[in-house]
Amino acid sequence: MTQLAQGPPTVDGQLQLYETPLKDSVREWYSNTRRAVYINGQCTSSERHMQSAQAVSYLQMCPVIGIFNKSSGLVSDTFQSLGDKLQFHGPVARGPENYFDKKATATGLMDRAAAMEEVLRRNPATLATYQLLLSGAVPKGAPIFAHSQGNLILSNALTALAVLHGPESIQGIVVNSYGSPTVNWPAGIRHQDHAFTGDLVALLNPKLNFRISKVGLPTGVSAFGFISHDFSLYLNDDAQFTINRFRWGGWGLTVHMDEEGLAQCLVEMGNNEPRILKIFERLDQKHNSDVDDVALLYVQKMNTPANTPLLKSMRRLIPLLVRVMEEGWTTAKEKAAIEFLKGL
Repeated sequence: MTQLAQGPPTVDGQLQLYETPLKDSVREWYSNTRRAVYINGQCTSSERHMQSAQAVSYLQMCPVIGIFNKSSGLVSDTFQSLGDKLQFHGPVARGPENYFDKKATATGLMDRAAAMEEVLRRNPATLATYQLLLSGAVPKGAPIFAHSQGNLILSNALTALAVLHGPESIQGIVVNSYGSPTVNWPAGIRHQDHAFTGDLVALLNPKLNFRISKVGLPTGVSAFGFISHDFSLYLNDDAQFTINRFRWGGWGLTVHMDEEGLAQCLVEMGNNEPRILKIFERLDQKHNSDVDDVALLYVQKMNTPANTPLLKSMRRLIPLLVRVMEEGWTTAKEKAAIEFLKGL
C-alpha cells in the first residue's frame, strides 16, 4: 500500500500518496476513498513533483498516487525520453509484441511476467507505473495525469500490460495527457489530450488529433509566455481545457458546442463543486449563448435519486445555474429546472 508522503520523493520510480494542503478547507467535497495518479515529466525536481501531485489532489478532491520520474539533467532526460518514445514503436522494435518476444528470448527468461519487467527496467518510473497498474491498487475509473515525458512512461506501461495480459487489461483506463510528445497509445483507453498552442513538446507528436483540447495563451501569462509547457499552467486553465474538449472554434468564436457531452462530463465530476463552479463561470463569461443550454442539460441529468443529493449540497453552484437559465427568454424546460433547483 502506498504510504502518505512525509516529504518530496528521493528515488527514481518512487510511489507516494499526496493530499492537498487545503484538505481541511475542502473537506465537504474531498473523498479519501477515491484515487488519482500523477506522473511528472523530465527536468522536474522532487519538490515540484510533490507540489504538482498536491495540485492534482485539489483538482480531483482525492488523494493522488505520485510516480516520481527522477531527473538526471536536461541532456540525460532528453535521451531517456527518446528511448521511451522508441522502445515499443521505433524502427528497431517493429511493434510491441515483436519487440517483447525478441527481448524475452534474448534474456532467456521463460517467465513472461519477469521478462516484461526486465524490458521495462531501463526506466524505473515505467516499471513502477506498470507494477502499480498491474497490482489492482488503482481502480480503472481512477484518472491518470501525465505531463510531458510522463506520457511516454505511461504509454509504455499500458502497452506492456496489453501485450502481456491482453487489450481487456487496459480497457476503460482514463488518461489525461498534458504537453504530450507521445504518438502511440494502445487501443481501449479513454484518452483526453491537452496542449497549449505554443507547447513545443506537444508538437513532437505530429499525428493529426481532432479530439485534442487546445488553449492558445495560458491565463495570466504575457504574450512572451506563449511557448508554455509548465504543468501548473495546464491545471490553472482546467476550466478552459474542459470546455474546449467539447467545442469547435477559435479566436473567441464557437462554431459548435457539444452541450450534451459537456453536461455529462460535469455530471461525472460528482460533487466536486469548486471545479464544476469554475467551468460554469467560464461558460457564463466566455460562452454565454451556450451556458443556459449546458445548465439545463446538467440539471436534468442530476435530477435522479443518486445525483440529487449531490446537487443539493452545492449551495454556491445552484444560484448560478438559476441565474443563467432565467436570463433572456426562458423555455418551459428551463422553468421546470429552475423550480426543481429552488425546491432543493
